[in-house]
Amino acid sequence: MRTLPVLSLGALALALAAPTIAAPEGKPAGHDRSAPMARADTLAKVEARFARIDTNSDGVIDAAEMTAHREAMRAARAEKLAAMTDEQKAKFQERRAAMKERWAKRAASTDAPAAKRTGGDRMARIDVDGDGRITAAEFAAPAMQRFDKMDANSDGIVTPDERKAARAARRAARG
Repeated sequence: MRTLPVLSLGALALALAAPTIAAPEGKPAGHDRSAPMARADTLAKVEARFARIDTNSDGVIDAAEMTAHREAMRAARAEKLAAMTDEQKAKFQERRAAMKERWAKRAASTDAPAAKRTGGDRMARIDVDGDGRITAAEFAAPAMQRFDKMDANSDGIVTPDERKAARAARRAARG
């Protein structure tokens, strides 16, 4: 057995879990929802995430890198789940069941293609030109579109009030 791949996978899992470990008690990792969010900061976070997934640093994410990223995320989730108490696991399962129910309702109530309704292949959804590779611009576009949609006054800053209004609008649209 080679130790390098095992050590690499362990290091990757630790790197992915580090923001969660470093997050203050009760706060989501990586952001403070009570603070304003600047467009430039959002773009920087998206670019950093792209760089983490683009392990060979060639400026594009290919299917192998996306698969490796998904596997690392699954391993990190499994590790986090294993560390939970029974009460925490029960709450997690409740949230997961509610989320799957929302997905099923959304899939049943839209005319969008099945892959888009159900999440489908993320690679295909992000790869708008269909060349099998995700560029940094393709990767950033959905996040920046979400940001711009939340930024009601187009000032480049999403305030907590704008974030709440956008969340309420999404919920109202879902019905």
